[in-house]
Amino acid sequence: MSFEKLKETVIDRSLCTHCGTCVGICPEGSLAIHDPLGKCIPVLVKDCSKCGRCLEICPGGGIDFSQFNKEIFGKTSSSSLGNFLKLYMAHAMDKEIRIRASSGGVVTALLLHLLEKGEIDGAVVLDEDKSSPWMPKVKIAHNKEEILSATQSKYVLSPINTILKEIRGKDKRFAIVALPCQVHGLRKLQGVDSEFKQKVKYIIGLYCGNTLYFQAVKSLLDRFKIKDLSALQSVKYREGKWPGNFQVKLKDGRMFRVDKFTFNYLSFFYTVPRCLWCVDLANELSDVSVGDGWLYKDKRGDLGWSVLICRTSKGEKIVESAQKNGILDIEKISEQEALDMHSHLLDYKKTGALLRIERRKDRGFAVPYYGLVALPSTLKRKLLEYFLDYILWISLLPLSAKIINRLPLPLLRIVLHKGRELLRKGTKIRE
Repeated sequence: MSFEKLKETVIDRSLCTHCGTCVGICPEGSLAIHDPLGKCIPVLVKDCSKCGRCLEICPGGGIDFSQFNKEIFGKTSSSSLGNFLKLYMAHAMDKEIRIRASSGGVVTALLLHLLEKGEIDGAVVLDEDKSSPWMPKVKIAHNKEEILSATQSKYVLSPINTILKEIRGKDKRFAIVALPCQVHGLRKLQGVDSEFKQKVKYIIGLYCGNTLYFQAVKSLLDRFKIKDLSALQSVKYREGKWPGNFQVKLKDGRMFRVDKFTFNYLSFFYTVPRCLWCVDLANELSDVSVGDGWLYKDKRGDLGWSVLICRTSKGEKIVESAQKNGILDIEKISEQEALDMHSHLLDYKKTGALLRIERRKDRGFAVPYYGLVALPSTLKRKLLEYFLDYILWISLLPLSAKIINRLPLPLLRIVLHKGRELLRKGTKIRE
């Protein structure tokens, strides 16, 4: 089975998640991604050996959640959060780490703790390319400085699983920080390759509603009248007081920024379409999941908190060890509190995505398989999803982006804030 089969059944059918797993595990090095700032699609760069591994581990066509929940956790899950052992609100005790991070600094603190304890030899993280700061760069961090350099989320397509080709053959243990689709590829790989089951010791999963094409960043740079990318010194997505700002700094010292909630409007116009059919917000197949801790917004000062989900026993042990050693401050929360923090996004994934998949299938298009049955939905909820589906279809048209980029950001922020509030009210999960 060749790469052409992957192209035919996944890529050409708009099911590619852009995770990079196929590129990272190709034994012949026959695949590459040449356009990370564009569609970020794997292509054949030399003769294919037709081993079929790329299609076997590709998460684009889906992943059977029932099967993998049983393999990883020993049971299926009935919660919208997935299987879990403990639920916490948490933050790094090191104030510098907490300030530099996207929310509570939990991921950075855990990686540093794992490294210090000798649990891992390196961590796969996403940093900015120092020579081209607009380009996220996946790397293996081997020390504290390299881990600290990679703090903060990068809200742009980044196929981190391409790094797997560097891991293969090394007699070392790694932690990987990844998005849900990337974790899906990792779990499928571990299911058929014992080497990667041993080497990838910890999977730290980030919450993810969607990811964006680089064109989203480019649209903001255009608003700032920045035409020459080489003039950029740094690009940050969650800089400053939590929840942070999208901020660019030029080599001449000038800075431009928009707050996170204004930045969020880009999701309507530059979201990768495959994200619309993903059912996993809370990174359900990871060892530990981390997301923004909105529960403590405006209640515990202006520093960020993270929601922290311990899923596997080894994930739980390292979190407890981090607390015992003064690395993390953690507070237990209930399942309902964890659900309420991201209620509308969980509904967007757990109800909305399955409705969107069903509708796409009815229209004759290829859809991913997750082994999940959609929960019963009211007529009102289905009509809301059809309305949202139509809005998203309009928004993702190139013409829509051109029009919206001419409108003032303050006006966009007001309109979209009202729209999000209505969406939250209409899609609140209650369990």
